[in-house]
Amino acid sequence: MTDRVFLPDIRLIGEIWRYEITNGAAEQVPIWPSRQLAFNLDRVPFSMDGRAIASACVFCIYHQKPFVLCDKGEGDILHISFRTGAFYRLFGLDGERHAGTIIEAGHNSFPEMVSIGHALDAAPATLEARVAVLDQAFLSLLENAHPDGPGEKFRFIAHVTRGTIAVADAAERLGVSTRTLERDCKRRFGIAPKLLLRLFRLAYLDWRDEEEEGPLQFGKLGADLPYCDQAHFLRDFRDLIGASPSEIYRLDGWRRRRPDLVYHKRGDLAASGSEDDPEIADEYEANARWFPYGEETVRELGLEDWDLPDR
Repeated sequence: MTDRVFLPDIRLIGEIWRYEITNGAAEQVPIWPSRQLAFNLDRVPFSMDGRAIASACVFCIYHQKPFVLCDKGEGDILHISFRTGAFYRLFGLDGERHAGTIIEAGHNSFPEMVSIGHALDAAPATLEARVAVLDQAFLSLLENAHPDGPGEKFRFIAHVTRGTIAVADAAERLGVSTRTLERDCKRRFGIAPKLLLRLFRLAYLDWRDEEEEGPLQFGKLGADLPYCDQAHFLRDFRDLIGASPSEIYRLDGWRRRRPDLVYHKRGDLAASGSEDDPEIADEYEANARWFPYGEETVRELGLEDWDLPDR
């Protein structure tokens, strides 16, 4: 199996992280389901965690398990990785209603997604044509996207504070009630503010021990983390991520060590080399600087006193 990975139009980086096409047959391949939209371009036999997928289009807003196992036959499946909240902003989907499972998109319930699938079916089966279809479709949706609400600014606060701020304190900075903030986060992201903060705290941990090539260990986390002992850390990790650090290390390591990933620079769909190539790494790093807020918002929210992480 080969994965081809490439970035969207620069105007879309606030909503979309990357496009990825998987080609060829594969068994028990771990994939990250949350914030994914997938099109079965060749209608190949396709299953996720043993569940056969009959629809040509599936999506997932939020999923507790970090990886699900995928089986597929020969042919192309295209995955779009969205930013947090993009399903609400672009498609108007209620995150609280749709979160927690992988959903097969039908024409009556999700016409915009099905329309994109039809456009992909009609396009030539080339990277250039498929990328053009995706960019055009999402740019059109972006023109009428739902505006940001308190949930987006809360997500920003959660990011810059590394998940350490209390929900009540964040709501006070935003000038809304905690109940209003909770409703907005659930609608946009599919999860409550407290869970979002806990996920950001774990996001700032290095899940791999780079020196010893092993899973994350509690004893190396540092003294400033909100865990009283290893048992507390492991319970929180499994509760939030759905797997132990060792299991995540095995699955994530499998993906990182795959020799058949092909990366493409934006605007150059010829094969561009390894993800470790300096030009590729720089472009992906630049694509990660997608936050629609900057120093002005930091001042507005009174966050000047925080040691802000690199974005």
